[in-house]
Amino acid sequence: KRVGKVVTAKTPAKRAKSRPKASQTPEKDILRACLQLLAVHPAVAFAFRANAGGMQNPVGQWVKFGFRGMPDILGLVTGGRFLAVEVKRPGKKPTPDQDAFLRRVNEAGGLGFCADSLARLEFVLKWELDNTI
Repeated sequence: KRVGKVVTAKTPAKRAKSRPKASQTPEKDILRACLQLLAVHPAVAFAFRANAGGMQNPVGQWVKFGFRGMPDILGLVTGGRFLAVEVKRPGKKPTPDQDAFLRRVNEAGGLGFCADSLARLEFVLKWELDNTI
């Protein structure tokens, strides 16, 4: 019995199928680059990786964290606007739950969007922040 190991619902066949092709940038690399940019961006107060999922605790109980549709990155930008960024590989789309969450953030005056590259993140930040200040 392994304790503290994160368990995923993917089967080995699905896991192999979801791996990026050699020509595609893995999502984890895009996520890392986005977090690095947000850490030094002058208009970002803070940003962090928001994990969602579940795992077994040391006594074997299943513990869930996060919620369905939770984006990869949460933070705060200029003027106190909430920041929510869902990171995807190029060509991939957010799930319906993720899309609904991003839409609610925008409707409430925050900044929620999907970034499939560092260039997309930079573009949206520049566009949104230049047009709201």
